[in-house]
Amino acid sequence: MPKEKVKCGLCGTKSHVSVVDDTGPFVLQDLDTRPAGLMPAAMSAWVQRCPKCGYCASDIRTRQEGAEAVIEGIEYKKQLDDHLYPYLANSFICKALINCRAREYGGAAFAYIHAAWVCDDSNNDDRAAVCRQKAAEMLEIAEKYGQPVTEYRAEMTAVLADLLRRAGRFEQAGQMIETREKNDAGEEIERILRFEAELIRKKDSSCRTIEEALNNMNN
Repeated sequence: MPKEKVKCGLCGTKSHVSVVDDTGPFVLQDLDTRPAGLMPAAMSAWVQRCPKCGYCASDIRTRQEGAEAVIEGIEYKKQLDDHLYPYLANSFICKALINCRAREYGGAAFAYIHAAWVCDDSNNDDRAAVCRQKAAEMLEIAEKYGQPVTEYRAEMTAVLADLLRRAGRFEQAGQMIETREKNDAGEEIERILRFEAELIRKKDSSCRTIEEALNNMNN
């Protein structure tokens, strides 16, 4: 990944960080929105960490609201170097803590989702499940505060159900599908939701793709 020298917006330290290399749009593959062929090296450019103060953000040159108070907190400092998680996952989770303090709940949700993908790549299923549970919580809070991250509520239901299923929260995932309004679901989302419901009944927490969901319901 390309590197760029930047100045931390909190402490002023200059360091080299990975930056996004624009290779065109990603194509979604997994039911939790992970793009096809996404490698850990690409994700490393999605969150930057100041080597001095530990500030984690998409762009550490920008000072985020409330960030100073968060990075001085015990929870943040502990998470920054938590040995139970990969280094990059810790950066995403710390970013999520700052997003949450700034009431950017959608951003926090996706930071937790990205942390889960990093844990997946390290075969750290337990920590990935924790991240997905937190992501689901943040998405629900985002909706509550009028910060939808998808255009249609049914799409959000599908993402929430997959996050909870992958986290082993089968009962909660099933209730999500049964109780949430899905009037705006198109044919593909309806098929994905039926596929999710089938996986939940089987207590299947494995990674599944959109293609699997659509092909399964054709059979």
